[in-house]
Amino acid sequence: MVMERDDGTPLSGQISAYWTGLDRGWQAVILGVAVVGLHWMGQAI
Repeated sequence: MVMERDDGTPLSGQISAYWTGLDRGWQAVILGVAVVGLHWMGQAI
């Protein structure tokens, strides 16, 4: 099931549009935080 916003646009389209709007630096920061978070969660288990 595709999640949709009130205007009918698929959520994935919203996210990718937002992502491409981000600066390269912010993309790197978000990816870095995600990788570190996943790694830390893996250690915690």
